[in-house]
Amino acid sequence: MNTHEILQLIDEKSDSACSISHPYNIFYRLLANGYIVESGKRIAEDSRRRQYYAITEEGRAYYRQIRMEYENFIAGASKVLAFSDLEDPQ
Repeated sequence: MNTHEILQLIDEKSDSACSISHPYNIFYRLLANGYIVESGKRIAEDSRRRQYYAITEEGRAYYRQIRMEYENFIAGASKVLAFSDLEDPQ
């Protein structure tokens, strides 16, 4: 996928809740950490030359790690919110 396609997918899957205004810093960091690699340049449907990327095994492992951390955080936050809904703050 190229940067434009990735951003469109994120926008679509998040119902426009997640918008990334400056994606290139993110891509540079992912490249520097070995989580993605450049997989060539091609002419896209809009006739523009685009850089395509592929996720690496390290990237997949990192994704699994941060997804687990996110799910644990959300589970904990949900417990706190459920408790605070029941308690009288006074």
